[in-house]
Amino acid sequence: MNTQTKLIDLTFLESFTKNDQGKMKRYIEMYLKSTPDIIEEFQKELENNNFENLRLKAHSIKPQAQYMGITTLKEVLIEIERVIRSGNDNDQLSSLIKKAKTISNQATIELQLFLHSV
Repeated sequence: MNTQTKLIDLTFLESFTKNDQGKMKRYIEMYLKSTPDIIEEFQKELENNNFENLRLKAHSIKPQAQYMGITTLKEVLIEIERVIRSGNDNDQLSSLIKKAKTISNQATIELQLFLHSV
């Protein structure tokens, strides 16, 4: 792995699963099967001015980000919700969606590397 700062911190997941590697693997696999796809839908929701759907999708994946210890993603999701509640600044939302995708892509790589190591 490169010298880039890791985005994931599995401390919470380790505690939640009592360090059961099998359970951890299942939770990570569930995250990988759903969350990146939901994040990919963000841009379509924005383009279609479906702000409430975008807000709900961002809200719905905050717990998964927390379980995987991806605090930067959780913070972006909270900011997406805040921007929508305060008036739908499309440029800011577009920037936040791009940031969420970038974080998600890197976290996905880190989680896949973890899965291959257990």
